[in-house]
Amino acid sequence: ADQALRHRLDFLDPESPAQVKLRGQLMLVDRTNTERLKAWVARCGWPTKARYGEQAAGSAWLLAQHADHDTAFQKQPLVLLEQAAAASGEGVNSNLAYLADRIAVAEKRPQPYGTQLESISGNPCDLDFSPLEDRAKVEARRAALKMPPLDAYKRMVLDMQHCQGMVKRQ
Repeated sequence: ADQALRHRLDFLDPESPAQVKLRGQLMLVDRTNTERLKAWVARCGWPTKARYGEQAAGSAWLLAQHADHDTAFQKQPLVLLEQAAAASGEGVNSNLAYLADRIAVAEKRPQPYGTQLESISGNPCDLDFSPLEDRAKVEARRAALKMPPLDAYKRMVLDMQHCQGMVKRQ
């Protein structure tokens, strides 16, 4: 349900009645999924890749990532992801980076990995990064995780939102 609804989002027509209704449905799905994930984590712990497989671990991260209405809860999976990364010896991955940035932006702190963009003007194709920590350090962290450089990532997001040719490339 999380992804099915998100795939129907139209970033270029966000105020249409259909999109407003869709965002309302998405909020309900996110809240329901958050409560289910909280119950799962309380009962079984964080679903690590080693214990439950890559799909379960990825799905749990995605639900935590979309729990923006509950930043306090998002912090719990962030700590659990950090612990799982240390225990597995695999180290930090991009999922942890996205969640860390999501929390930083919600708390009005600079993001360490540069995964979150916003539109200041209200134009969905006029995006820039939510405040970043030192750009050179952000780029270095991204490179260490094999994430694309900030400018390439921004172009990817604009393309995903169907903004090709609608904005000047930087």
